[in-house]
Amino acid sequence: MTSIITPGYAPIEQYSKRGNQGAWTDIYALGAVCYHALTGQLPYDATDRVRVDPLEPAVERCRNQAADGFLSAIDWALRVDEQERPQSVVAWRAALAGDQPESPPDLPQGPVGGPGVEKPLRRLKRIGGWTAGAAAILALLIAGVYLIHEYVHPSEQQPVTHEVESETETESEAEIARQEEEARQREDRISVLLSGAREDLSPAQESNRRSLNRTRNGCLTVR
Repeated sequence: MTSIITPGYAPIEQYSKRGNQGAWTDIYALGAVCYHALTGQLPYDATDRVRVDPLEPAVERCRNQAADGFLSAIDWALRVDEQERPQSVVAWRAALAGDQPESPPDLPQGPVGGPGVEKPLRRLKRIGGWTAGAAAILALLIAGVYLIHEYVHPSEQQPVTHEVESETETESEAEIARQEEEARQREDRISVLLSGAREDLSPAQESNRRSLNRTRNGCLTVR
């Protein structure tokens, strides 16, 4: 499998022809899209994160921007070792939605709009901000799937078209050559039969044979 390396978005297994690539490879790239969208910083190249990882986890850097479970899922997708990442989109999607914000507490007794209501309202606004942020990131994920498909693995698509066209053209040429060879063999057999039978023909039969040959040659010329 041949792939184009996109710094910051490509996991470590894409730097080797023998790398173990799979769903976790694209999940890493999607995690990088989310990290970049939240922090404004592109993750370090995977090769720079092998021994000492300088990348600050999203759960620490963006603690007040989204739910901890959501941020932890992004960090999970960005693990350097592919075996430590989500092994399927289903597993990662569950992790993204797994840490639901806790339900707001019961409103304390007191006048409506008084001090006892002010704090829960602020908390609801904060939860709403988390939900909006998560929705924006999920929209980026959809766009990221398209980008990864088009730009991370472009070489997997185009050569296939050329290969199919080449195979079709080769098969057509082989079929034409086979038909021409069969036609030559038939003509050779007919010539042998005709030459062997000429000695036994009467003058009238010989005249008919020549007339048939002229007719056959004329048909072949027209065709």
